Amino acid sequence: MRVAPAITWYEVRVTDLELATKFYSTVFDVTASPWEQYALMSDADGRPVFALEPVEAAPPTDAYVRPTWDVEDLETTVELVRSAGGTVELEREVISEEFGWWALARDPFGNYLAFATSNPAR
Repeated sequence: MRVAPAITWYEVRVTDLELATKFYSTVFDVTASPWEQYALMSDADGRPVFALEPVEAAPPTDAYVRPTWDVEDLETTVELVRSAGGTVELEREVISEEFGWWALARDPFGNYLAFATSNPAR
């Protein structure tokens, strides 16, 4: 049996749990709650989606899995990243006619976040 490709859970290592909680709650439609030493991030229906794990030192950002989220409005998402303290490394760029556009960002800790849409710019 092979593994299904959909990610059902992930953890993000961060050096400032409070800042990370604010960032991810601003960019994504999630709510934070304490969970042992972690911050448990749940969706609007209360389902746990991922956790923020506090660490002393940031992990290297050159050894990573870069998640990509489908979004309706790429520009609004990019602005949310900036307003929450993240950085944008690549503004809207075409992937292909078939797949649409994407943008590349980083959270305040250097973790990559990619966003993709099939919707043209507003």
